[in-house]
Amino acid sequence: MEFGSGEVAHVDARVARFNTEKGGEKVYIPFWVNDVDLNVRDKKIVGGRIGRFIKGQKQFSGRMNLWVCAADIDDKLRKEWNMDYTLNPPSFTEQKGFEGIERVPVIMNEEGAGHAAEFLFIRHEVEISGTLQKLDYDFTIHNQEIIYLPFYKSNSTYISGL
Repeated sequence: MEFGSGEVAHVDARVARFNTEKGGEKVYIPFWVNDVDLNVRDKKIVGGRIGRFIKGQKQFSGRMNLWVCAADIDDKLRKEWNMDYTLNPPSFTEQKGFEGIERVPVIMNEEGAGHAAEFLFIRHEVEISGTLQKLDYDFTIHNQEIIYLPFYKSNSTYISGL
């Protein structure tokens, strides 16, 4: 459930099963998965095309899932996970419930997750370009859900449990 502006809304949530055994405390971290449609109508870039080609960096376009960490986690780690899981979506087996394992609280609502997903798209366009001078695009969100991914926590380090 989500409470926003005094109203209650249903939010779909799924839980991924731990697939590996590693050291540390087991914990679930929530991610908003934003099913979006991206249409770049116009873009002007100066330089960087050869670098993008060599590195194999592709633009986000069409229908795709943008992953956004919904937990109060270190910004650097959150940005890394957002990009990694968006570019390489994790495969997992779904389970019912958390089986008594701690879960990190969700700190953003659907609207905030949508804004974070759009920012992820823009950040990616800026990072893969030489110098981005113009970007005209349509950004449509079709669906949003929360997926809790398994991690092992040791001090302030998190290791994927997938």
